[in-house]
Amino acid sequence: MLHDTIQNGETNLALSRYQTRFTSPQAEAEYRIWSIEDRMPTMLLGGWVAISAWASTALLVYIFCPENALPALKLTFGLVVPWVLAVLLIGHLGIARHLTMLAVSATMCMTGFASVKIGLIFTGSTVSICGALMINILYAPFMRITAGWAVLALSPSVVYGVYLIIQSVNDGELAPIAAWFYCGLPVISLLTVGFVNLMHDRRSRCIYRDQRIIELQKAQLEQAQGQIRRYIPPAVADQIIAGNEAAISEPKRQRVTVLFADIVGFTDIADRVEPEVMTDVLNAHMSSMADLIEEHGGTLNEFAGDGLMALFGAPESMNPEDQARNATQAAQAMQAQMPKLNEQWRKLGLGAELSTRIGINTGMVSVGSYGSQGRMTYTAIGLQTNIASRIESKAEPGEILISDATYQLISDNINCVPKGEVDCKGVHFPVKVYAPA
Repeated sequence: MLHDTIQNGETNLALSRYQTRFTSPQAEAEYRIWSIEDRMPTMLLGGWVAISAWASTALLVYIFCPENALPALKLTFGLVVPWVLAVLLIGHLGIARHLTMLAVSATMCMTGFASVKIGLIFTGSTVSICGALMINILYAPFMRITAGWAVLALSPSVVYGVYLIIQSVNDGELAPIAAWFYCGLPVISLLTVGFVNLMHDRRSRCIYRDQRIIELQKAQLEQAQGQIRRYIPPAVADQIIAGNEAAISEPKRQRVTVLFADIVGFTDIADRVEPEVMTDVLNAHMSSMADLIEEHGGTLNEFAGDGLMALFGAPESMNPEDQARNATQAAQAMQAQMPKLNEQWRKLGLGAELSTRIGINTGMVSVGSYGSQGRMTYTAIGLQTNIASRIESKAEPGEILISDATYQLISDNINCVPKGEVDCKGVHFPVKVYAPA
């Protein structure tokens, strides 16, 4: 639901003028679900406290009014405690959570009448009726039910209590002036509790709104970060997102391992098949190769037509031995993936098998962000990059060639065979190359 909200670019978390409900029916429905889950622990705790209080009250009646103990015990353990236990059991089991407010309100309504009865059993006085009502009313905020449900649940017992107080006036047991006090106190308390619960519900709605806004902002940020990672290397994106832009902005001399790869004969094949097919082929190839490079700790920093360039050891530093080994293993995994890709492409009607050639070199290059103020590219520039590109161009289809500098770093771990020498522009001597066995 949150994802859909973000995708549509719409969300209405506006509250009404008095902040008593959300203007959007969808937001209001979502809030009510959240509200019940948020209030449930307090409601359950309040229920257990209520059972303890009722049991203690029955015990006090038994101790101080033994002649009235039986009615009190029947009322407490025959009605109130079983009812509250049933509601608690339903709450703990998570049954019909949408009826939670109704169940708790019905419980408070029932306990309101029971409180008046217990007060009458205890002393039989008007004071006890008022006191019992007050205890039940003032306990309502701790149950965290909404203002409407609280007033609706407590009103019947208050009306009943007021009726009994008026009856005591008619019977001459209570002075009219005192009756006004005993009647007014529960009514005022009920209105006060309704107001308190209303304020609490308004605060709860504001908390929910703020949480939802934060969730939406986080989700939108994650979505934006995901989009950023689609267009720039994830390792570079992570540095930017972490606020460590200085680590990639200024070019610096650094020893890295450079990997170049491209598809052999891609241009010729592209002339013979539909553009849509070649688009699918190229996207599948680049996606698969990018995943393998990143799995081996590399940074895929450039796509150029059917070719790619990856760095090992930048922007996150890596010792040269690990750079060379990871780059070579990534290249081996890339070549091993080609038969699987060709099987997919055959079903698309490509009509020919594609192969990849890869060149790897290790050395000092200038690594950093290059470009204009409006657009920057993170890459490596230098002679060693050119050597890697030249080695790649001399590789046979399906072959991996590594320079002597890279070979010296992996020779103890990966078996390689000599493949002669390669002349590289700008280098005054031929570069020895090897192929992983």
